[in-house]
Amino acid sequence: MDQSNPSQKILFVCTGNTCRSPMAEVIFKTLAKNQSLNFKASSAGLYAQKEQISPNAKEALKQLGYIPPKSRLSKQLNQNILNTAGIVFTMTDRQKAQLQPYFKNVYSMSEVLGYEINDPYGGSLDDYIKCAKDLENAIKIIIHELSK
Repeated sequence: MDQSNPSQKILFVCTGNTCRSPMAEVIFKTLAKNQSLNFKASSAGLYAQKEQISPNAKEALKQLGYIPPKSRLSKQLNQNILNTAGIVFTMTDRQKAQLQPYFKNVYSMSEVLGYEINDPYGGSLDDYIKCAKDLENAIKIIIHELSK
């Protein structure tokens, strides 16, 4: 990971920007703030359609001790959003492959955790909690690497 700029903006990308990437954004912002690190984070989706964050995503964040956004519409990934990012993290290898032609500093969560982050969309609250815990584990590793 390129760590040359300590105030880099981290971008998390998933499919619809209603579950995984917004949870990753909240978790990253909280953990970075708790460690007084000067990182910014945002999220977007490859196929976002201006939908609210999933109620189960909000509940999973709450159950892990995070404060979910009260209201948040999903954002469609575009070149302008990519241009403001320092590092992009995708949930799957396929998503990384889709972005690589447009952005060089992109990593899949499988490169961080050893496995991809499964999409809990339409699943049970337990599926969302497992997803949030996986994201939390990955983000702890990311923050550790970025703060070296």
